[in-house]
Amino acid sequence: MTNYAGNEAMISVPYRNIKDMDKFSEIYTLANSNKLYTNINMLIMFCVAMRKEIINQVGYLDESFGIGMFEDDDFSYRVKKAGYEIAYTKDIFIHHYGSASFKKLGRQKFIEIFNENKKKFEKKWNIKWTRNKYQNK
Repeated sequence: MTNYAGNEAMISVPYRNIKDMDKFSEIYTLANSNKLYTNINMLIMFCVAMRKEIINQVGYLDESFGIGMFEDDDFSYRVKKAGYEIAYTKDIFIHHYGSASFKKLGRQKFIEIFNENKKKFEKKWNIKWTRNKYQNK
């Protein structure tokens, strides 16, 4: 779980500083011990774990997506297509500053990269990309 992501792994957080983040994280993760969420389309890959044989089977991140965006969608799609289930655990919380590199590019460049990589993803898989879902807690 995180405070910044483009899917269901993102939750609203009340903290405004590191001290409060630690307290929030401890309370949240204990309250969600051993809870797994499997109704998810893609993994945000700033923190992920998997068996090496999955990587051996589906390959690495597709570098044709350049500096980012949609490489997570693509990888998750390949994993699911290979017959595996993707999930995230609710008993781990990671603070994510989010899009730090992309913010340096500016909004217009971000939109250009997003649209270009969305087209690559849709063409590669011959599917229409759909926006990810979000949750509040």
